[in-house]
Amino acid sequence: MQAFLLSLLLLSVAFPLCRASSHGEAPREVNAPTSDVADIYVFNSYETGRTGYVTFLSNFAGRQRGTDGPNFHPMDEKFFYYINIDTTGDGVPEIEFQFSPNNELAAPPNGFQLNISGKLQSVSLKALGPITAGNEATLNTLEYYSLNMISGGSSQAVSKVGTGETTFRKPFDYAGHKTFPDYNAYANSFIYDVTFPGCSTPGKVFVGQRADPFSINIGPIFDLVNFIPIVPAQFPGGIAEDPKNNQVFTSNVCLFAIEISKTCLGLVAPNDVIGVWSVTRPKKGIKRQKSRLGNPLVNELLIGFPDKDKWSRRTPATDGQLNSYVVYPAFPEILSILFKAAVNAQLGTNFATLAPTNFPRRDLSAILLTGIPGLNYLAAPATLAEMMRLNTSTPVLDAASQNSQGVFAGDSAGYPNGRRPGDDVIDITLRAVMGRACYLNLGVCVPSDAVAGNFDFTDGSPIVATSFQSVFPYFNVPNTAS
Repeated sequence: MQAFLLSLLLLSVAFPLCRASSHGEAPREVNAPTSDVADIYVFNSYETGRTGYVTFLSNFAGRQRGTDGPNFHPMDEKFFYYINIDTTGDGVPEIEFQFSPNNELAAPPNGFQLNISGKLQSVSLKALGPITAGNEATLNTLEYYSLNMISGGSSQAVSKVGTGETTFRKPFDYAGHKTFPDYNAYANSFIYDVTFPGCSTPGKVFVGQRADPFSINIGPIFDLVNFIPIVPAQFPGGIAEDPKNNQVFTSNVCLFAIEISKTCLGLVAPNDVIGVWSVTRPKKGIKRQKSRLGNPLVNELLIGFPDKDKWSRRTPATDGQLNSYVVYPAFPEILSILFKAAVNAQLGTNFATLAPTNFPRRDLSAILLTGIPGLNYLAAPATLAEMMRLNTSTPVLDAASQNSQGVFAGDSAGYPNGRRPGDDVIDITLRAVMGRACYLNLGVCVPSDAVAGNFDFTDGSPIVATSFQSVFPYFNVPNTAS
C-alpha cells in the first residue's frame, strides 16, 4: 500500500501547507489573517454550577506564535467581529454579538517616554517591565473593546455587572515568563461578569489570546493525505493516534468568548435548537463580509476552490447553489482515488469506489444544512443553511465523561450537536464525509450506501476534553517561546 501511495504522491501536486485548518480556509483570508475566523465552538456549559448556560467560543486571527514580538497580535480596529445566532432555522441571525476593538497608548499621545540626554524619546516596546494581575503600570499599549447585542433591529450595549461600564479590556499577549510571572492569574482578571440587554441573568465575557485548541496532522493531510487515514486496528499500516501528530500545538489564537443563560436567547418552546456562525466585517468603506465559519472544514474540504471566497462572503440564508458542494461532495471521491486500489488489494475486495453513493447526500445535508432529526434539527420550510447547530436542552457531560468522537460514538452532547473543545472534529468529519451516518439508523441512508462508512478514519492527532480547562473560557493559557 505504501508503494502505491508514494506513486500517487509523485504524480500529484500537493496542496499548500497552512498552519491550522479552519484558519485562512479561503484564498483571500490567507492574505488578511486579522479578519479570519479561525474556529468556532458552541456547547452547553459543563463548568460546575453553570447548568443552563451556553458557551460560545470564537477564535479569530489564527497562526499566532509566541515568538511574534515586539508587536505581538493586537485586535484589528478595522473590523467588527461577530458571533451570530439563528433561533428559527432560516439562516438569518435573530441575535448578533458584535465586538468592536479599540487600541490606545497607555500615555497618549506619545506613549511612554524616556529622558535621553535631555530629550524625551518615545520607547519602541509595548512592555517595559513585569506585568501582574491588577498592575499594568509598565504596559505601553492598551486594548479595549465594546460588545453590542443586536436583536430585533436594535443594538444595545452589554455592560459590566455592578458598574454598568460598557468598555472592556483585553489582556496583553503572553510575551513570556519574565514579562508575566503568572499569566493565568493576569488573564483571568479580564473575565467579566456582564449583563445582557433584556436578560436578568448575568453572564460572562472574555477576549484574549489563548493556545490554539485545534488538533490536526495538517501537513500530511493537505499533502494528499500522506498517511493511511484508518486506525491500525482496522487496517494494517494505518496511522496510530499520537499527540505528536498535532502540528499546530504551539500556535495561539485570539479568543472571543461569551457565556449566556439559555433563557436569554429568545427561544420559543418547543424549539431549543440554535444555529451559530461567526463572521468579520470592516467598520468603514465597503462593508463586505470578510470571513465566515460555522461547521469546521466545510470550506477546506467541500467547497470548490473557485467558490471558497464566495462562500466566505455569504450568509447561511443565501448559500443557494453552493450547497450542492455539500450534497454532491468531491472530497470523498478524492479519498477513493487515493486509497481504493490499496484497500481492495489489502482486503480482497472489488469496491468500485470507497465514496458513498447516496446522492444527494442526505446524511451530510442533515449534519451540515438542517440538523439531525431527533437531535438538533432546526426546522424551517425549504431552508438549507450551513451553520453549527446546538440543542440547548441536551444534557451535559463533564470533561472526563466526554467522548471525543461525539455523536458518532453515542455522546449526543458532542459534535455535530454543537462543538466542545475536546471534540475531534477532524476524525468526525472524515467519518461523516465517508458515510458513517449511514450506519447510525438516522433514516438518511443505509450501510450499503457507504462501503467504507464503518472505517474509523483518523488523522492520528487525538484530542480529549481533559486537556482543557473545565471553567470559562475553557481554552488554555497561550504558548510562549520564552
